[in-house]
Amino acid sequence: MGIARRAISIVALLVLAAGCGDDDADERDELSDQPTRLVVTRADGTEVVFDEVTAKCGPSENDSGEVVVRIEGITDGVHLSSEIVAADVEGDRTFALPIDFGDQEQGVRNLYLFVGAEPDLETSTTQEESTGTLEVVRATCDPIEVELTIDATLGSEYFDGEPVDVEGRLVFPAPAG
Repeated sequence: MGIARRAISIVALLVLAAGCGDDDADERDELSDQPTRLVVTRADGTEVVFDEVTAKCGPSENDSGEVVVRIEGITDGVHLSSEIVAADVEGDRTFALPIDFGDQEQGVRNLYLFVGAEPDLETSTTQEESTGTLEVVRATCDPIEVELTIDATLGSEYFDGEPVDVEGRLVFPAPAG
């Protein structure tokens, strides 16, 4: 009778665990229905809203041997770009800024996000002065899907440059509707 009770207990735990996993998946799908809306606020207070972005997979600009998810968008002359090493961000990962993206010698890792505009705005998540968080819910190449949330200040890549605040979420492909 002891073996039967253990078997029933194990089956009950497995059913309970499976039920918990389904709840997490439903919650994650619910979040994905929210559209992309990233707001970049410049030092002078002007805001630029990115409602649409494109995403593709291909070799990193910093390491041609590493395939990354590349995100791009341009609004009102402000350029947004990002590279995400999908294997390094699996499992709903949150990063505190600054983020170490690696280099050409050691290879790329994690991710970076860049916001720039002519003539003198160049900011990114890799800069020492960058603060805040960037959460990657998913980033895959097959199929190409990206979902992330950011609430951060991106430090300037120029010595005397101004930072920008970036807040919101990015979803690709954009939700229907």
